[in-house]
Amino acid sequence: MQLNDRPEGMLGELIALEGVRDAMSLIHGPTGCKYYPASCSESQFKTRNVDGARTFDPFLYNGEFFFCQPRVPCTYLDGRDYIMGTGDKLERLLSVIESTRPGMIGIINSPGASLIGEELSSLDSEIPLIRMEMPGYSRPIGDGFQDALLKILKTFRHVSDSKKETVNLIGISIWHLNWEDSVDDLVGLLALCDIGINVVIGAGWTTEEISHVSDASVNLVINPEYCENVVKWMESEYGIPYIVPDHNGLMSFDGLENWIVSVCAFLGKSPDAALDAVKAKRKRSAQILSGLDRMRLLPRGHTFSVSADAGIVDSVVRFLYEYLGMIPVAVEIDGNPRYSDIDEYLEEKNIQVSRDVFNTPAEILISNANLISSMKSRDMISEGVEVSRPTGKIASVAKEPVIGLYGTVRLLDSVLNALRPY
Repeated sequence: MQLNDRPEGMLGELIALEGVRDAMSLIHGPTGCKYYPASCSESQFKTRNVDGARTFDPFLYNGEFFFCQPRVPCTYLDGRDYIMGTGDKLERLLSVIESTRPGMIGIINSPGASLIGEELSSLDSEIPLIRMEMPGYSRPIGDGFQDALLKILKTFRHVSDSKKETVNLIGISIWHLNWEDSVDDLVGLLALCDIGINVVIGAGWTTEEISHVSDASVNLVINPEYCENVVKWMESEYGIPYIVPDHNGLMSFDGLENWIVSVCAFLGKSPDAALDAVKAKRKRSAQILSGLDRMRLLPRGHTFSVSADAGIVDSVVRFLYEYLGMIPVAVEIDGNPRYSDIDEYLEEKNIQVSRDVFNTPAEILISNANLISSMKSRDMISEGVEVSRPTGKIASVAKEPVIGLYGTVRLLDSVLNALRPY
């Protein structure tokens, strides 16, 4: 029985809108629909700084619409509004946002606003508006993210006259745990191969960069669950092909090596420097594992469970099983299971797993902080490794990518230290 909440399509749309650095988003709905999304945006995109350096001072946002949060103001629908309509509130809020001169304004109807038939099509502004009238409330977060991303790209559609020898990174959002660190990790690996980045689509980009997405030679997919429809549209509209990681994903040495080779082959670049970097981490990992072997502390045979997005689940299960010899006992896909082939993989390996992570004992759980905390409090696991939101940390000064080379090393370190004897 699944007891932990899963993010859904409306949040996916919002993080796509909030992922634009110089944009402002609003929710047409009651205050209850805004507090958590606004908190997510502010906590996950601390480096936004659209109008220069600023600190979070709730007293600067204690007026109408913001409710002491700097992101995602709302029209605070109440009982009277559901009867009389809310056009005046929406127009007032839109004018407040326009006065800050964002590069784009995103508007999302809440479930209540959609229920009473509130239409956003009549709104007009000199600033580009992205209207999400009927969000997919019960759809996976990745589906909502793609819907909003497509609207953004179509609004700022521009066909480049000439292609640059650069790539777009796509398939990551500000919702993803430590997304900026993961992006930096992948950018660093590509730089070793003399491959430049054009735009990181959907996470931390600007409205100016949106207009230049078609300049790139290829789209490099990080997580298909967050961009499959988008890259197919871009291939059709702009003629930009895309490269998807194999099923080893980007959280394993094998997966990273295969990804580097395929990207370099497409662009005619040498993969040697990046492969050497992966090889160096492989060598160090082997040395550490050799030391653990002498102390009879190898992870082989220890159990783990995983609950996360499809791409993370596929990558983590393969890596821990094949590289460390650990045994998966429970597996759950938090997002859209269509993007996972873990069932076929487990059947091929003749491994039987539970689909109920919450009620299955394991030594280690790879998931989010809430589920990890709940499982530990019930003595269902010994330790956990965070790979998705929400996180239990209030600060992280050191970079902690979840994917990429150092993301793989982070996973290894966390798992090996979780198995330490007491």
